[in-house]
Amino acid sequence: MTTFYIPDSGSKTLDRLHRTIAQSAEEEIQFICPVEIFAASGPAYWLVKEKELRALFPHKRLIFWYDVGDKGGYALGALRMGIRHVIFTGSEKTFRKIKDIAQQYHATIIPAPP
Repeated sequence: MTTFYIPDSGSKTLDRLHRTIAQSAEEEIQFICPVEIFAASGPAYWLVKEKELRALFPHKRLIFWYDVGDKGGYALGALRMGIRHVIFTGSEKTFRKIKDIAQQYHATIIPAPP
């Protein structure tokens, strides 16, 4: 599996995402969006980009991990908007609570990047 860190939300980055997917021989590719990039663009922006890339590459399994840092509100908002892979680095107590909520959304939450 290939892992690609998303450095920003600019059009060149989206072009690089497209090229990464197109050039990869692997069927599964995961992307990690750092908290600063995710917070600046927001979940709606990334959901649209994710949908576009999935439509272009239906034969690939694309996994987009969104890092919300220790911000529980970001995690909950992202889940409500449809984000399904969240990295939450906050306290263990808060992580457990958010993980329970994530299960209701059929989402995955992890305490550190994969």
